Amino acid sequence: MVMQIDNYKEEIVQTEEQIAYYQAQIEALGNELDTPIDYSYIRKIAKSKLNFSMPDDIVFYNDLSN
Repeated sequence: MVMQIDNYKEEIVQTEEQIAYYQAQIEALGNELDTPIDYSYIRKIAKSKLNFSMPDDIVFYNDLSN
């Protein structure tokens, strides 16, 4: 019985840590949504997530396989 209580307490601690983690994630995503969408934001997303480049950017390709 005592071991079950200890196991439940450990589960509670782990669950509270997960809740804190997800609350921080929600806050970060909320902040990202609150950021105004302007040209610099669109450009940043296009470059970082979509691998786009601007016409004046110098792009290097690595076709060497290891």
